[in-house]
Amino acid sequence: MLLNLSVAGWYQDGCTWARDWGLPTLPTQQVGSCQVFDIGGGALQTRMGLNLGDATPRRCPSFATCEPGKSCCVGRFALGVFHGCAVKADGAIWCWGSNYGGQLGRGSADETPVMAEPVLASAAGAPLSGVLSVAAAYEHTCARRNDGGVWCWGNNREGQLGDGTQRIPLYPVLVTGLGTTVAVEELVASIAHTCVRRADGSVWCLGFNMDGQLGDGTRVNRRSPVRVTAFGTGEVDQVAVGPSHSCVRLTNGQLYCWGANWHGEIGDGTTVMRESPVVVTALGSSVTDVALGGNHSCARQRNGSVWCWGANIYGEVGDGTDIDRLSSVLVTGLGTAAIEIMAGGSRSCGRFADGSLRCWGRMFTASSATEQAFGKTPIPC
Repeated sequence: MLLNLSVAGWYQDGCTWARDWGLPTLPTQQVGSCQVFDIGGGALQTRMGLNLGDATPRRCPSFATCEPGKSCCVGRFALGVFHGCAVKADGAIWCWGSNYGGQLGRGSADETPVMAEPVLASAAGAPLSGVLSVAAAYEHTCARRNDGGVWCWGNNREGQLGDGTQRIPLYPVLVTGLGTTVAVEELVASIAHTCVRRADGSVWCLGFNMDGQLGDGTRVNRRSPVRVTAFGTGEVDQVAVGPSHSCVRLTNGQLYCWGANWHGEIGDGTTVMRESPVVVTALGSSVTDVALGGNHSCARQRNGSVWCWGANIYGEVGDGTDIDRLSSVLVTGLGTAAIEIMAGGSRSCGRFADGSLRCWGRMFTASSATEQAFGKTPIPC
């Protein structure tokens, strides 16, 4: 999901990326316990805000749009394959959708889709509290809490919950081996593996590893986190995961990837599976964002250009062909004005400063969820 984003002054003051991107700044005001800022004009303007309940500095904004004329104070949200979750201002987390693997965290696992309800901490019925961010995957969900720890729930057959077992808990369990001394700053999850970035710049992964997506040099599933190394001296600034491959972006602008490489999604010019990280040399050291799809990858350069590689049967690489690309190629027709990118399944998108969105690859038409459209180059959405 891509949103047109402006920031309040406290992001310009404390986040270098907000200054680098040149995002418009909006004045803030106090509404109850929330510091909010207005979007649009007139009596029915929309307001957004931030209040996660502690004084921990945030590297990234927490946001969601509200009903016109209303004020809201929200945390973060995440969309999985068949379910979604949102973190509220009070630190509680609400989930909705499919609960086949117990990924909604409400003490049951069934096929009946449900509306949004809070995730429960235990059978006693109290909601899970102190949540800062959430990652929703296929049949499991994980949350980062203000004590520095990570809690997960749902399907655990591949050890993706990180509690050292393969049991399927009906309530959140603590990911063991990470501790809380060094806080987790970023949390991402895909089909059956999970990765985190801690405040010290280290990256840890767990779960399914048949394609080497954990980056520990093996293809052995891990029920507890293992540290990913081989990044040289650079500090990790972003982690991204696809179903079978993973990537990190370093503060020096380099990109490292590992895991499945059937279609060239690692970007090292080969189709050799990589059980440990390898640098994507063709991109140099000016990568500012990375997004992973099912079997392809995309990166945004400092100048705003977008480059993709990997599977391209549906045109998801965006170079005007349906030929798999083993190394990064420039997305045709985007120019150098993209401010954000995303990728998922067999599609990719870029967002621009004027609020426009362009996508390429396999998509569904607005009139029907079953009518497919294919774009080998970006088209307006």
